[in-house]
Amino acid sequence: MKKELKLRRKVSAIVAVALAMVVTFFAGLDSYGDASTDPIERDDIGLAIAEAYDEIVEEAFVPSISVESAEVIKIYNRDNELIKEIQVGEDEIIQDENVQMLLNRAEYMSSFHNTSVYRVFN
Repeated sequence: MKKELKLRRKVSAIVAVALAMVVTFFAGLDSYGDASTDPIERDDIGLAIAEAYDEIVEEAFVPSISVESAEVIKIYNRDNELIKEIQVGEDEIIQDENVQMLLNRAEYMSSFHNTSVYRVFN
């Protein structure tokens, strides 16, 4: 049993070495006599590899920054005087009932970036 196991290991090693020699031989034949790449192509390949490496490094090591942006709500009266200014977080609701009722009575006018403008006409 031990002899068979040793014989199998030796045969496997010989087959592996023979296969490696065949692959090396054919690879040598493919590149024999031809320049594998021009100097210009080598420079282009080097630049492409450098750019790809830089892109991978930038994407892999740039920490993702999540900035919670607060929305600013401005409520004006009919004389264009600022009545109330509220800052509300992204997942936040308005806690003050009086401010919520004032906002419900107001009409939406416009918004720009994180600022919304409302006007109360009553």
